[in-house]
Amino acid sequence: MKLWKKLTLMLASAIGLSVLTTGVAQADTHTDFINRLSQPVLKVSRQNHLYGSVMMAQAALESNWGTSQLSLDANNYFGVKGSYDGHSVTMSTAEANPGGSMYNTLAQFKSYPTAQDSLNDYAKVLRGGTSWNPFLYEGAWRENASSYMTATNIVAEN
Repeated sequence: MKLWKKLTLMLASAIGLSVLTTGVAQADTHTDFINRLSQPVLKVSRQNHLYGSVMMAQAALESNWGTSQLSLDANNYFGVKGSYDGHSVTMSTAEANPGGSMYNTLAQFKSYPTAQDSLNDYAKVLRGGTSWNPFLYEGAWRENASSYMTATNIVAEN
Protein backbone atom coordinates (compact mmCIF):
# COMPACT_ATOMS: atom_id res chain seq x y z
CA MET A 1 0.00 0.00 0.00
CA LYS A 2 1.38 3.41 -0.94
CA LEU A 3 2.52 5.67 1.91
CA TRP A 4 0.05 8.49 1.09
CA LYS A 5 -2.81 6.00 0.98
CA LYS A 6 -1.83 4.69 4.43
CA LEU A 7 -1.60 8.24 5.75
CA THR A 8 -5.02 9.14 4.35
CA LEU A 9 -6.53 6.00 5.89
CA MET A 10 -4.91 6.75 9.23
CA LEU A 11 -6.08 10.37 9.19
CA ALA A 12 -9.62 9.43 8.22
CA SER A 13 -9.69 6.85 11.01
CA ALA A 14 -8.29 9.30 13.58
CA ILE A 15 -10.67 12.08 12.58
CA GLY A 16 -13.61 9.68 12.50
CA LEU A 17 -12.77 8.46 15.99
CA SER A 18 -12.11 11.96 17.36
CA VAL A 19 -15.74 12.81 16.74
CA LEU A 20 -16.75 9.93 19.00
CA THR A 21 -14.28 10.40 21.84
CA THR A 22 -13.18 13.13 24.21
CA GLY A 23 -9.81 11.58 25.07
CA VAL A 24 -6.33 13.05 25.07
CA ALA A 25 -5.97 16.50 23.52
CA GLN A 26 -4.17 16.73 20.17
CA ALA A 27 -1.48 19.23 19.27
CA ASP A 28 -2.82 22.77 19.03
CA THR A 29 -2.32 22.94 15.25
CA HIS A 30 -4.43 19.83 14.68
CA THR A 31 -7.14 20.89 17.11
CA ASP A 32 -7.30 24.40 15.66
CA PHE A 33 -7.52 23.00 12.13
CA ILE A 34 -10.34 20.62 13.02
CA ASN A 35 -12.21 23.30 14.97
CA ARG A 36 -11.87 25.81 12.13
CA LEU A 37 -12.98 23.46 9.34
CA SER A 38 -15.38 21.07 11.07
CA GLN A 39 -18.57 23.08 10.48
CA PRO A 40 -17.79 23.94 6.83
CA VAL A 41 -16.77 20.32 6.17
CA LEU A 42 -19.97 18.99 7.75
CA LYS A 43 -22.09 21.41 5.72
CA VAL A 44 -20.41 20.62 2.40
CA SER A 45 -20.26 16.86 3.00
CA ARG A 46 -23.95 16.70 3.93
CA GLN A 47 -24.99 18.81 0.93
CA ASN A 48 -23.01 16.56 -1.41
CA HIS A 49 -23.61 13.18 0.29
CA LEU A 50 -19.92 12.63 1.04
CA TYR A 51 -18.07 11.47 4.15
CA GLY A 52 -16.94 14.50 6.13
CA SER A 53 -14.14 12.56 7.80
CA VAL A 54 -12.67 11.72 4.39
CA MET A 55 -12.81 15.36 3.29
CA MET A 56 -11.25 16.51 6.58
CA ALA A 57 -8.50 13.89 6.39
CA GLN A 58 -7.67 14.80 2.80
CA ALA A 59 -7.57 18.52 3.66
CA ALA A 60 -5.33 17.83 6.67
CA LEU A 61 -2.96 15.70 4.61
CA GLU A 62 -2.79 17.97 1.56
CA SER A 63 -2.44 21.21 3.54
CA ASN A 64 -0.30 19.88 6.39
CA TRP A 65 -3.08 20.71 8.84
CA GLY A 66 -3.64 24.12 7.29
CA THR A 67 -0.01 25.21 7.61
CA SER A 68 1.07 24.86 3.95
CA GLN A 69 1.84 28.05 2.08
CA LEU A 70 -0.89 27.17 -0.44
CA SER A 71 -3.58 26.91 2.24
CA LEU A 72 -2.37 30.06 4.00
CA ASP A 73 -2.01 32.20 0.86
CA ALA A 74 -4.84 30.82 -1.28
CA ASN A 75 -7.27 28.89 0.98
CA ASN A 76 -6.41 25.88 -1.19
CA TYR A 77 -6.60 22.87 1.14
CA PHE A 78 -6.44 20.15 -1.54
CA GLY A 79 -3.57 21.21 -3.81
CA VAL A 80 -5.93 21.84 -6.73
CA LYS A 81 -4.23 23.27 -9.81
CA GLY A 82 -5.80 25.77 -12.19
CA SER A 83 -7.68 28.96 -11.48
CA TYR A 84 -10.87 29.69 -9.55
CA ASP A 85 -13.00 32.54 -10.88
CA GLY A 86 -9.85 33.76 -12.65
CA HIS A 87 -7.70 33.68 -9.51
CA SER A 88 -4.57 31.60 -9.03
CA VAL A 89 -1.19 31.61 -7.34
CA THR A 90 2.04 30.30 -8.81
CA MET A 91 4.06 28.04 -6.56
CA SER A 92 6.86 25.53 -6.78
CA THR A 93 5.72 21.91 -6.75
CA ALA A 94 7.30 18.48 -7.07
CA GLU A 95 6.11 16.41 -10.03
CA ALA A 96 7.00 12.95 -11.32
CA ASN A 97 8.13 12.42 -14.90
CA PRO A 98 6.94 9.33 -16.85
CA GLY A 99 9.93 7.38 -15.50
CA GLY A 100 8.95 8.16 -11.91
CA SER A 101 11.78 10.59 -11.17
CA MET A 102 10.81 13.69 -9.23
CA TYR A 103 11.55 17.22 -10.37
CA ASN A 104 10.52 20.71 -9.22
CA THR A 105 8.52 23.05 -11.40
CA LEU A 106 6.25 26.08 -11.09
CA ALA A 107 2.52 25.55 -11.39
CA GLN A 108 -0.65 27.58 -11.05
CA PHE A 109 -2.92 26.59 -8.18
CA LYS A 110 -6.47 27.73 -7.57
CA SER A 111 -6.81 30.65 -5.19
CA TYR A 112 -10.06 30.61 -3.23
CA PRO A 113 -11.63 33.55 -1.39
CA THR A 114 -12.52 31.29 1.56
CA ALA A 115 -11.95 27.79 2.93
CA GLN A 116 -15.65 27.13 2.22
CA ASP A 117 -15.02 27.78 -1.50
CA SER A 118 -12.12 25.30 -1.44
CA LEU A 119 -14.32 22.66 0.17
CA ASN A 120 -17.19 23.28 -2.26
CA ASP A 121 -14.85 23.00 -5.25
CA TYR A 122 -13.32 19.76 -3.92
CA ALA A 123 -16.82 18.31 -3.35
CA LYS A 124 -17.66 19.22 -6.95
CA VAL A 125 -14.70 17.14 -8.11
CA LEU A 126 -15.71 14.20 -5.93
CA ARG A 127 -19.29 14.35 -7.20
CA GLY A 128 -18.54 15.30 -10.80
CA GLY A 129 -15.27 13.51 -11.46
CA THR A 130 -12.94 14.72 -14.15
CA SER A 131 -13.46 15.75 -17.75
CA TRP A 132 -12.21 12.32 -18.87
CA ASN A 133 -14.18 10.35 -16.24
CA PRO A 134 -17.19 11.99 -14.56
CA PHE A 135 -17.71 8.87 -12.40
CA LEU A 136 -14.13 8.58 -11.17
CA TYR A 137 -15.07 9.05 -7.50
CA GLU A 138 -18.60 7.61 -7.48
CA GLY A 139 -17.44 4.79 -5.20
CA ALA A 140 -16.70 7.42 -2.52
CA TRP A 141 -20.24 8.81 -2.45
CA ARG A 142 -22.20 7.97 0.71
CA GLU A 143 -24.84 6.13 -1.30
CA ASN A 144 -22.16 3.88 -2.83
CA ALA A 145 -19.63 3.49 0.00
CA SER A 146 -20.64 1.42 3.01
CA SER A 147 -18.16 3.25 5.26
CA TYR A 148 -15.69 6.11 5.37
CA MET A 149 -12.91 3.51 4.98
CA THR A 150 -14.35 2.36 1.65
CA ALA A 151 -14.67 5.98 0.53
CA THR A 152 -11.11 6.71 1.63
CA ASN A 153 -9.79 3.82 -0.46
CA ILE A 154 -11.56 5.15 -3.56
CA VAL A 155 -10.22 8.69 -3.08
CA ALA A 156 -6.71 7.44 -2.31
CA GLU A 157 -6.59 5.17 -5.39
CA ASN A 158 -7.46 7.96 -7.78
